[in-house]
Amino acid sequence: TFYFPAPTYFRKLVSKNPSKPKRKRKPVVSSDDDDDEDEENETDSSSSSDHLTPAQKEYIKNNTIVDHSNIRKFPELNKYWAQRNRYFSKYNQGIKLDYEMWFSVTPECIAKHVAQQCGRAYFQDQIHIIDAFCGAGGNAIQFAALSDKVRVTAIDINNERLETARHNARIYNVEKQITFICGNFMEIAPTLRKHDVCFLSPPWGGPEYTKRDVYKFTYMPIDYKKMILWASKLSSSVIHFVPKNSDAGDCLELCRYFDVKKVRMEKQYFGRKFKTLSCYYGKLANV
Repeated sequence: TFYFPAPTYFRKLVSKNPSKPKRKRKPVVSSDDDDDEDEENETDSSSSSDHLTPAQKEYIKNNTIVDHSNIRKFPELNKYWAQRNRYFSKYNQGIKLDYEMWFSVTPECIAKHVAQQCGRAYFQDQIHIIDAFCGAGGNAIQFAALSDKVRVTAIDINNERLETARHNARIYNVEKQITFICGNFMEIAPTLRKHDVCFLSPPWGGPEYTKRDVYKFTYMPIDYKKMILWASKLSSSVIHFVPKNSDAGDCLELCRYFDVKKVRMEKQYFGRKFKTLSCYYGKLANV
């Protein structure tokens, strides 16, 4: 076996491109005061969340405004975020929604259709509508946008969410047509004056309702019969917004609270997807 030295030209190329040693980073020196401050901040932030109960943490999460600045923290909202302009056509003008409302808000096309049903049944100089569980204001806004003669009483138990609804109504330029009341509808109903329509979109008990073959109204975390009773006393028409898999028998049973002993049940679609069911009682059952 013979070994030959590398050609002269190759040795020159190697010598011209020697591997450069990596430069060492200079360590960042911080003052003792800065270190103490950072440690203090870390302690404060960790301790501030550690002392909270699971219920308190859940409350904070549900009331966190979710927008472009923090949507990546909530991947479960991606499909709702992708359709934000269908939920609110003016979303890009500053609409606000907290975490829970992304799951609960009524799509604008459905809210507008429901409002139009009221316009077909009532023709007086002013139409008064109660939105008993207004949330972020999706339905209240479309009721008010129906006509200048519509006046809406928007009620919600969550004051922060009520302010969000007020903010959203301002963007649609209907804030002056809506009276916002912070309170529990079941408790303040006796103090309210008569209206023409009462719109009810009560809590359904969380997303678990989708896992049931049939949704019974007894699954609601409120006394639904008491709710319907008060709504029937306060208005001549009631719109009850319920899950798409609701028991039809439960819907029919509530007719006994009204002079018109029937209910008009309407399937509502969001695109091609069957989204919700609206039950119209009283005067609106005949529209």
